[in-house]
Amino acid sequence: MTQPFAAPDKVGVKSSWRVLIGILFISASLGQLACSKRHEPGEPEVGPVAASRSSLGLGLYAFKADGVATFHLKTKGLPLKGRFTDVRGQITLDAKDLSRSRASLDLDVSSVQVGPIDALEGSEEFPYSAEALAWFGLGKAVPTADRNARRWATFTLSSLTELSAPAPLYAPKVGGSQKDTITEVHRVQAVALGELLLHGFRVRQSAPITLEFVYVGAVSATSFPESIRVKSRSPIVVSLLAHSVLPRTDNDVVVSEKAKELGKTLSPEALVEFDFQATRISR
Repeated sequence: MTQPFAAPDKVGVKSSWRVLIGILFISASLGQLACSKRHEPGEPEVGPVAASRSSLGLGLYAFKADGVATFHLKTKGLPLKGRFTDVRGQITLDAKDLSRSRASLDLDVSSVQVGPIDALEGSEEFPYSAEALAWFGLGKAVPTADRNARRWATFTLSSLTELSAPAPLYAPKVGGSQKDTITEVHRVQAVALGELLLHGFRVRQSAPITLEFVYVGAVSATSFPESIRVKSRSPIVVSLLAHSVLPRTDNDVVVSEKAKELGKTLSPEALVEFDFQATRISR
């Protein structure tokens, strides 16, 4: 007669323990492997790697208001050049890994000045500035609330790629001074990837840039630069059509006949260059 709950024999007990120990060993190995795997971009860091990185800290920099962005517009007749002269925004710098740095930069579109190329070289004649404001939806008859909503063009940096050096101190030293204050300047080339919000339209944008990091005093592996200069390496193509920057009246009505001329007598793309400075405000 078979017993419903027969006691296990010694061989069965030994086999069961071997299986249990094997399972625990495999589980521990998998847990160790998961903790030590290589961190992939975009994944949250955990454990000692995260602790090590957080101990390095980040540097915060504010853009100086006197930065300038210029642009060219090709026309069938007279080539035009314009500029924006009011800047704000911040850079969060990871001095150990530049690819992790982030930034947001605002340009005051209402500061736009447009004229013939020669006018910007030595005079204050900008005869097309009012017309340019209307194109951006900032005409004098546009309600104040609408003008304020469109006033700022914002570039939000999502990543730095194609870096010539992973960190400023690994980059070539291109300048410095040993007089009253010891300084070092290190230069890095990169491509800034992000989004440009202009006239209410957000468009993916890339920009080849040069970064110059200025260190003051004795420089060590834990030093942060005192200032950063951000310059375009080559003109950036910005589509007017993608941002609905079109011929408009002062009260924001599109002039269809003139809009049809885009691509014929006037290029639908602006070639933009810039030179900005940012100074350290923390860390």
